[in-house]
Amino acid sequence: MWALQPGEEPSLAAAVVAAFRSPELAPRCPHSCFVSSCRWSPDGTSVLSCSDDNVLRVFPLASGVAATALGGTAPGGELAPSQAIEQGEAIYDADWYPAASALEPATLCFASTSRGHPVQLWDVASGLARTTYRTYNAVDEVTAAYCLRFHPDCARHVRRRPASTSPLRR
Repeated sequence: MWALQPGEEPSLAAAVVAAFRSPELAPRCPHSCFVSSCRWSPDGTSVLSCSDDNVLRVFPLASGVAATALGGTAPGGELAPSQAIEQGEAIYDADWYPAASALEPATLCFASTSRGHPVQLWDVASGLARTTYRTYNAVDEVTAAYCLRFHPDCARHVRRRPASTSPLRR
């Protein structure tokens, strides 16, 4: 089992935190820029982070063929995001497609939800939205999902909203 020594930071966590201490982020988040969540990709080649600066970041971790597909890592072994996708508002949640694989680019995507926006399915290679899904509350008004997960069979989303659990609509 891998164990840390007292005072030692985990290298992956330290590298993700270092990406948020960069001078480029200072004007955007002068008082706080924290990571609200990180999710490993199902194939273990990437980490998806949501942060207080309203940006989704994909950090590639792989080497070889998968690293080439994802953009690789920065010189010196430091993590650098291969994608930084800006959201207009606070990010509530994000989740990888369960069958995502760096070796099959068509499957490499994730969904996100943020305040005032529909659920969006993002392509990791291009950083562009593949599609959007609207969520509705109990009185058929468009509302944002607070959290979301893909169903393990990859066919649908499971998400939580304030008062209802009606299906997603395109």
